[in-house]
Amino acid sequence: MNKNESLKPTEINNMINQDENSTIEISNHLNQIQTSLKNNQDCRSNVFKPISSPYYTKKGCMPSRDKEILVLLSESYYGNRFYAHVFKNIKNNKWVSLIAWMPSVIATAGKNEIFKVYTSFFSNLEYAPCAIQEQDQGFKEDNNFSEACVSISNMISLFESKERMYDNEGVFQSKSPNSCAEMRIYSVYY
Repeated sequence: MNKNESLKPTEINNMINQDENSTIEISNHLNQIQTSLKNNQDCRSNVFKPISSPYYTKKGCMPSRDKEILVLLSESYYGNRFYAHVFKNIKNNKWVSLIAWMPSVIATAGKNEIFKVYTSFFSNLEYAPCAIQEQDQGFKEDNNFSEACVSISNMISLFESKERMYDNEGVFQSKSPNSCAEMRIYSVYY
């Protein structure tokens, strides 16, 4: 549309309705993720405190500069911190939901800052894949944001810190015989 054209009232209403529907949809997804966090006893900070709400931004720090969700799943006194992350992968235009281990806590005051700090950690290779026992427990690609939100909610519901563990040095520590590291994370964090 050039600057001499104007929107008709019905077009404006449609744009407003789309924004409202998008906001409601995102709110529903965040509530679903929050419910998964609350219902999973393994999602705790420093063992006892419940995890706070997921962080959401319309314009994230990943190369796609699209929507992102970031959630601290678990934090222990021993340095095990697991984060759930949803973002768009520009390499294949798919939405990624994943769980990653990091040795550092993201301590920041602002919501927008948390995405910058998180991105700097994996840019500096300060992360590791989580251990999984079944496909899609720690990484999944979907065709749209809504599907990725459902996938991360499912991962959070099934999250068991003892099955995803690393020690303070980042050494894989899962005790399950059928565990392996979810290596697909290396294809999207670069």
